[in-house]
Amino acid sequence: MSPIAEVLVGLGVLVALASSVGALLPRDVLTRLHFVTPVTSLAAPLVGAGLAVDAGWSATAAMDLLIVLVLTAAGPVLAAATAHARARRQGLVTEEAPE
Repeated sequence: MSPIAEVLVGLGVLVALASSVGALLPRDVLTRLHFVTPVTSLAAPLVGAGLAVDAGWSATAAMDLLIVLVLTAAGPVLAAATAHARARRQGLVTEEAPE
């Protein structure tokens, strides 16, 4: 593995680990979501870029980048939907409130 790929993957793993440790601290589900979101928006792109750099320009790299793109786009949307559903359950958002 090239040094650039190692640094990218290492940074991604570090972000994921820090997010995991941070998610253990708060008791509220809505607050925990803030700690988990960097995994999809920052850690996954770093790891995916590291894997793509290691694989070179190939179909494997293209597939890695496609997966990272989908995860990066879907992660924040799923976190927002989860937060909205939880807020509705807790009565923080009413049915009449705009989405």
